[in-house]
Amino acid sequence: MRIMAISELGRLTSIERTAKLVAALLAGRDLTRSDLTALLGVRVAAIDRQLEAIGRHLPLVREKRRGRIHVRVDRSRVAGGGDSPGCSKEPATRRACGTWSST
Repeated sequence: MRIMAISELGRLTSIERTAKLVAALLAGRDLTRSDLTALLGVRVAAIDRQLEAIGRHLPLVREKRRGRIHVRVDRSRVAGGGDSPGCSKEPATRRACGTWSST
């Protein structure tokens, strides 16, 4: 096991922030940009870049309420988030739609 250089720790910190943001979104939290700056300890511009990158891979919903933009994951479009159109109650189809469990 080797000790990481300072430059490598910076990259790891960035990855940890991204992981923390994805975890908060997948947990179903409805977050504003100010919530995210407090959570991650970065400026709004960095939050916007993170959300832009994450939005390419996860279906994000942005809603404006009380003058603030709230961001959350559209759980109905994420595997296991609910039945999507075209999914039936048949086990083989439900397995393909991500809603099947073996219990």
